[in-house]
Amino acid sequence: MLKENEKMSIKKLLIWTFSILFVLSFVLVIHIYLVTRHPTNNQVMSQLSRIDFKQTIDSAEANKIRSFVGHLEGIESTYFNVKDGILVYTYAVGKQTSINVYNQLINYGHYNAERYIVDASALKTGCPMMADKKSFTYQISYYISKLFN
Repeated sequence: MLKENEKMSIKKLLIWTFSILFVLSFVLVIHIYLVTRHPTNNQVMSQLSRIDFKQTIDSAEANKIRSFVGHLEGIESTYFNVKDGILVYTYAVGKQTSINVYNQLINYGHYNAERYIVDASALKTGCPMMADKKSFTYQISYYISKLFN
């Protein structure tokens, strides 16, 4: 037979476990809603793009690149991974294009870099999690997104 203290410990453990599961489930539902909703007419669609540098870029040069790209019209945010030589930025669709950003950056610093272009098979699936339509995560995401559409 369990002692009273052991019963309370098990009860507390169960309460904490279910509380954490509830919070994580809630966060998952909100995330799926935010990434699957369609923008309204006054919302600006954002696009994420990447430029891979084929030369070594130090942190000072990375800051110059981030500053230059960050001040271009339509750019919303920039991040430079110095270790891997990768610039990632978001821009407003319709105000900017990845080709324009790349061309302006190359003209600015004559860098040895190339745009990262997603291959056709990755474009078909979009989110990597959604690639396997028989997966558990795809099924949950599909049904949750249908609740909001």
